[in-house]
Amino acid sequence: MQTERICGECSGRNVGAGDFCRHCGKPLNPAHSTAGRAVHSSPLPVPPAMSPVENAANLFFRSESAYGGPTLIGTESLGIILFNGGFELRSVVIRVEGRSKNGARVLDLEKSIDHLPRGRETCVDVPSYDIHEPLHSVRVSLISAEYP
Repeated sequence: MQTERICGECSGRNVGAGDFCRHCGKPLNPAHSTAGRAVHSSPLPVPPAMSPVENAANLFFRSESAYGGPTLIGTESLGIILFNGGFELRSVVIRVEGRSKNGARVLDLEKSIDHLPRGRETCVDVPSYDIHEPLHSVRVSLISAEYP
């Protein structure tokens, strides 16, 4: 006899040992259900030049000048382009950290995003007044998120 599990998200009935709801795709195991950290059963392909967001599953980023393309002097406004290849997310909070050529942290701030739809790119702006020295590297990590 197979066990039946009820999805905490959509109340769908699931028979068998699957990790995801067959109705809505959300994780069935509460230990894996933290929004933004659950691996989607069918992740979307990652666009070129994207890096993984730390502490997240199926969430990627690239940084560029807020005006498009590569940064020129390293202190102009920055665009953080996020791609969500997993579950749709809301109320997302990320940390953006930047380091100078000598490895010193010169940027450390939190940014909030209302909605990260699955399969789309979303831009988060970092104004130039938050960037005190030229950036050599940028990293992004997930602090929190919610499922819709």
